[in-house]
Amino acid sequence: MNLETTYFGKIEVAENSIIHFVEGLPGFENRRDFVILNNYDTEDPVPFMWLQSIEDPDLAFVVTIPFFMRPDYEFDIPSSICDELDIKSAEQVGVYTICRISGGVDSMTFNLKSPIVINAENRKAIQLIISDSRYTTKEIFK
Repeated sequence: MNLETTYFGKIEVAENSIIHFVEGLPGFENRRDFVILNNYDTEDPVPFMWLQSIEDPDLAFVVTIPFFMRPDYEFDIPSSICDELDIKSAEQVGVYTICRISGGVDSMTFNLKSPIVINAENRKAIQLIISDSRYTTKEIFK
């Protein structure tokens, strides 16, 4: 499918790459379908991607895999969420975190309090808000 975006122009995305947020993202509940796009402005591998809305060309978030920054990152996925996403095994799960850049890369923060959990098989997702006090919405990479 062709997708018109503000940041990347017109791009082609495979229908089977669409991620459906069953409850939308907090603050963006009416935007439920997204794709993850690689960072194409460099030939060097980078740990950052884009979570681009299918429905809103202006809505895109920088995301990363949180284990790059915190190898010890862990949390439990409630059984109700596993049921909602139809998760049967850990191998089905992909985890991302939204990054915030306010000013420059040196001031980038990561939201470890609200990981994005994706069932990689059926592409259902949710942004889970965890109560673990070890994590905040503005973690700094050290």
